[in-house]
Amino acid sequence: MEVRTMAVPVLSSTLLFFGIVTTANGQTLNVGSGTLTVTAPASLTSTMCDAQVPITFNLKLCELGGTAGTVSGIKVYYANNANYEDANLKSPGVDATVAGGSVAVPAGGGATITGATATLAEDTTNCGSYTHICVVLTVTGDSTTTNHDSCILKDGGTTKTANCPDVKAGTFTITDPSTPSSISYVAGTATTFTFSLVVTETAGVVDGSLTDINLYFVNNAEYKDATVISSATRASKPVAGTPTSIPAGSSNAVTVSGAVVSLTVDDANCTVYSHVCTVITVVGDEGGTDDDYTCKILDATNAGVVICPDVSAGALVVTNPSKIKYKTDVATAIAFSLAVTASEADGSVTGVKMAFANNAQYEQATAKSTEVDAGNVAKTTVPKGTTPVTISNATASLQLDTAKCANYTHLCAIIQVEGPNVNTANDDTCIALGTGDGQAGEKECTGSKSSAKSLGDFYVNFFVMMVPMVFTFSTIWSAMV
Repeated sequence: MEVRTMAVPVLSSTLLFFGIVTTANGQTLNVGSGTLTVTAPASLTSTMCDAQVPITFNLKLCELGGTAGTVSGIKVYYANNANYEDANLKSPGVDATVAGGSVAVPAGGGATITGATATLAEDTTNCGSYTHICVVLTVTGDSTTTNHDSCILKDGGTTKTANCPDVKAGTFTITDPSTPSSISYVAGTATTFTFSLVVTETAGVVDGSLTDINLYFVNNAEYKDATVISSATRASKPVAGTPTSIPAGSSNAVTVSGAVVSLTVDDANCTVYSHVCTVITVVGDEGGTDDDYTCKILDATNAGVVICPDVSAGALVVTNPSKIKYKTDVATAIAFSLAVTASEADGSVTGVKMAFANNAQYEQATAKSTEVDAGNVAKTTVPKGTTPVTISNATASLQLDTAKCANYTHLCAIIQVEGPNVNTANDDTCIALGTGDGQAGEKECTGSKSSAKSLGDFYVNFFVMMVPMVFTFSTIWSAMV
């Protein structure tokens, strides 16, 4: 047996006044019994009360007064009316078994009881007069008791809706701009449009109370099946604190028109979103998310297109000096140029960092030096298109670190992008270390050559000085002998 809840936030304090739960702002506890579905036995018959019969059922609950409540018990009866309180013939009630013994119903929300059980007693005397099976709630402090029952036909019935609204979101139409092709959602930038939404209460018993319409970007045509969902953005209607009444019955649809919303696509999921969805919030709605949404595909003929800017680094050229040797004990100053491009929308580069790496793909490198900010790089606007913009005369002062020097094979430039940039994997570019055309210069991992040369010269000069001395000493010794 499973119990599921859905909540509508309500902020209040609660008092118990003459046995009725009442909030400080005048709201009262009002729990209703909604759709009743008998899952076993598979079929109900008019003669089932001639014997003892175990049943299993599911029941939806709602709270309509704005105060959280608890269903402390459920009894099951035979009755001769579709409304338990109007029946003049009722069987003795039997207690249903519900996991946990009680069910919490959140304020303005709902709950679903799954797999409750009860064993209906034999009543051969009145069996022919009974027309329905009814479940009746026990709710302490409830302001209304006439909506605590849900009844189902004893002969062939399986589902009955009662006492809880079931409001569905219908047609979602963008009214301004009038042509979806003129709507573009550029990542990181708010896009505003006006829309209408048809909303219908389908159970036909209780009016619905629509409190919110929120919009989301998602990656599925069905909101309930989406695995990537943006943060909620509330539309301007219904006005906060002023719910819109949705009259009971499918023929009483309400169109919420002139609702305005400003949506912003986030960079991280820009390329993932496929639809924009309206999701309604209704007090005590028993339908839940299965029917509380309507989605439109993101394209030029439906809800507009998503634009995901992508700024990428291109050709890196070391321009000065002509011969470069990077060392571990002293920094080497270089000048370079870097080409950048932007696709889908204009972009902006605010800086460049330089680093040594052991891979031509910087993000895949396992050995990287500390990134160094390049100098002489002004904020650069990169227009959308295939023609690159070149950052020229940039400078950097680079020094190899001894520990990883032997691993380094490339010099890399990493661009710093302002604003939306959906693909950071192409924000870097690398060129090989070496002295060939288009290469970045050579590395020297043993320290400054001047130090090594001085030491070498010492040994050479020492040897040169010693040779004549040895020769002279040998000549004198021979003469003496």
